[in-house]
Amino acid sequence: MTALRFLPLLLLLAACAPHPVLRVQTGSVSAAGIAGNDIVVKARVRYSGRQPRQFVWQKQTESLPAGWESPSVCTPDGCMGPGFTEGRFNLRKKRWQEVYLTFYPEGKPGRAVSSLLIYPTDEPERAITITYAANADSVAHP
Repeated sequence: MTALRFLPLLLLLAACAPHPVLRVQTGSVSAAGIAGNDIVVKARVRYSGRQPRQFVWQKQTESLPAGWESPSVCTPDGCMGPGFTEGRFNLRKKRWQEVYLTFYPEGKPGRAVSSLLIYPTDEPERAITITYAANADSVAHP
């Protein structure tokens, strides 16, 4: 009988809890290539709202081998070059869309890692983090 008294309160709390606005297929993505080429690492995100919405992306961490250039960030609205650490973009509702990084090994083998924090412009508490990794070999493998 006591548990039934609290049921309306539990239902109210569940209804007020924030639901995820942005989903990512996987929180960590990677790709490999040869050091002489750019390496593109793609993540797919889905916005669950009813109307298109603006989001912010911020580079959080970067671990780059010596000689590599910082990656560029591409969203459905376009690409921002290596010098940018933050940007804004729009997502359409209920569609999987790509947010990807292009790494620039500049001919040098190694492994690079960069993370993006992505959140609605007006709700940073709903942020998600995606970690991107790129591996560059000195020669192509058959």
